[in-house]
Amino acid sequence: MLETKLGYEFQDKQLLEVVTIRTAAVQEGLASLPQHELTFSRLKFLGSRVLSLLISDLLFSTDLFESEGVLTEVHSRILSHDGLIIKAAKRIGLAESLIIGRGERIYSVHTNNKVLFAHMQALFGALWTDCQSDYARILEVLLKIFQISNIMRSNNRLIEIPEGFAPLSRFDDLQARFGHVFANRELLLNACIRQSALNESLVSAKSSFQTLEFLGDKVLGCIVAGWLIANCKEVGSDVLTPVFNELVGNLQILPDVAIDIRLGDALIVGAGEEKVQVRLNRRRLADHMEALIAALWLDVFPDYEKTARTVIELFNAKIKSFLSKKYCTKEQILFDHTEFPSLPAPASSVDKEEAVDSGGNLSETYASIVSKSSPPRKRQVLWSTWSGTSNTSSGAPRTQQSSTKFKAPYLDDPEEFPPLGAIRRR
Repeated sequence: MLETKLGYEFQDKQLLEVVTIRTAAVQEGLASLPQHELTFSRLKFLGSRVLSLLISDLLFSTDLFESEGVLTEVHSRILSHDGLIIKAAKRIGLAESLIIGRGERIYSVHTNNKVLFAHMQALFGALWTDCQSDYARILEVLLKIFQISNIMRSNNRLIEIPEGFAPLSRFDDLQARFGHVFANRELLLNACIRQSALNESLVSAKSSFQTLEFLGDKVLGCIVAGWLIANCKEVGSDVLTPVFNELVGNLQILPDVAIDIRLGDALIVGAGEEKVQVRLNRRRLADHMEALIAALWLDVFPDYEKTARTVIELFNAKIKSFLSKKYCTKEQILFDHTEFPSLPAPASSVDKEEAVDSGGNLSETYASIVSKSSPPRKRQVLWSTWSGTSNTSSGAPRTQQSSTKFKAPYLDDPEEFPPLGAIRRR
């Protein structure tokens, strides 16, 4: 029934099952689906970025494109817990399609707007995965459930290039470094216009780069989310979301890429901003980089694959370098190694005689246990301290006592860490 109302038939039926089954139902044995909670979390993470791009694209095709502030406000309203997304969820009967736990049914959890919103996000993550990022197909689904016949797009209404304008050779160099030759050069020009240039009448346009920046932020977000899903396995949104936020932050990778392609050289700025060297400002460069990505998207619309390919070629090395500095990506699982010190040597490598003091207690040994199944900032790290030190922090709280009297906790893994009695002097 859900597929009929969506107008889409899933090739991978298990994706649809993940979307329509609540974790409580799995826990109560009402449904059986391996790693349901993790898969749902990942689909929800991806779907939220896909929906954000779809809604932004719809808004950009209307007359609202002239004001970034209006675009942002309407975008937030649509994606709120009582906006059009919830109305669409009710229209397709999503609540009736959910398999929920007995306790949740008592409290009608499936009709809660926040619950419906989360499942709508997961639904679009599943659609995006199933149709292999076919943007035109997934946009068709959105228009159907929103009951919109079509969207009209006119890219030429953004800007007017006056006769006798400064030579545009700098944009030819930018296109070569960016990796795309624009069919509509006005989009490229619009992405490089500062508001100061409009104020000083250097060029005539309905808006500066800021409306393109609004759209470019959503395009980049969708591409980066897809990259993380493809390259970071076995982690949910609680790990992916903070990583995502850092990657798309205006002071992280964006300005570095903008500097690499010398985007600042192509900016059209007023005399006042030229004096304060706005072309070197990292935050401003990041803003224009997002505008340039939006210009690329509009120029090749609806070819999402070409957009993603061009962006990833520019960003791939920077993303991997950034992650390698902050995260350890062993076995495609992210571990935040800035939060925790390196693991010590196993207790079995400690000389048993030297590890015991005159009182029969462990004197110079310690261990840490890291649960790799939980998010980096929520992992439990149990520490004992070096004898004679005053450090009693770094991990799970314990009663205050002299570290010289503290005995290492009983450890669970007998193969790597022998029981306490096994290394005590008799």
